[in-house]
Amino acid sequence: MERGEIGVGLVGYKFMGRAHSNAYRQVANFFDVDPAPRMAAICGRDEAGVREAADTLGWESYETDYRTLMARDDIGLVDIATPGNTHREIVLAALEAGKHVLCEKPLANTLPEAREMLAAARDAGTVNMVCFNYRRAPAVQLAKKLVEEGRLGEIRHWRAKYLQDFIMDSSFPLIWRLQKEVSGSGALGDIGAHIIDLAHFVVVARPGFSIDALRQRVPALATRMIEPVDLAVSSPPRIILVQAETPDVSSTAIRGRVAGRCSLMGLVPPAVSAYISQHDLYSSGH
Repeated sequence: MERGEIGVGLVGYKFMGRAHSNAYRQVANFFDVDPAPRMAAICGRDEAGVREAADTLGWESYETDYRTLMARDDIGLVDIATPGNTHREIVLAALEAGKHVLCEKPLANTLPEAREMLAAARDAGTVNMVCFNYRRAPAVQLAKKLVEEGRLGEIRHWRAKYLQDFIMDSSFPLIWRLQKEVSGSGALGDIGAHIIDLAHFVVVARPGFSIDALRQRVPALATRMIEPVDLAVSSPPRIILVQAETPDVSSTAIRGRVAGRCSLMGLVPPAVSAYISQHDLYSSGH
């Protein structure tokens, strides 16, 4: 049976741009995809660099302005693999042009930006996705299957770590991921975003958790809690991000507990964690 194809325009040609390019080049050789991606154009601001990337990575053409990319009739899907501070403007332009959108995570540098992008995506009526690629890892798919089939029983505790050391070398350059004004956050937003997404994807919890009730019962959290985001998935667990202000915290850790109603994630000060455990807030629905 003849497969259709869709023209892809990729914005960004360096670290993740190269990874995405390899995926588009290989995917139809391993999976039955319809439509199959056609590598129509890659886009970047530096003409010499993006021209070389197009030649090296297998793209048919290149552009130096994403607005020109959006105007092309042969582009159906726009893939955005650029630093976080550029996501909003590129995503909104792609949606306005009627394109399908795949955007790297984190979706945006601020919650208002993310909400604006979500509203625009819903209004556009196209297919839109954030690139949480670990959902497709075989181990994650198996874990989700085991949970859905009930083979692990009721999930009451979720703990995950993401260990990455490629920027620990003291001679490594100051890339954009290490600059707050560009990335919007540190490790919690960069790699912790994957763990938060997997908590939603793998651990399916019942809704009903009350943010206000937890604020009232745990005053220590009142000023450090970030409002959860409704991810518009079936039966989503409510996610609470907590930022510790204790000076002895030297690394980013994600800790979550699910009691059929809520997830607690972030850097949790020991006193707060002890209070929550003492008052059984994990399992009380508060």
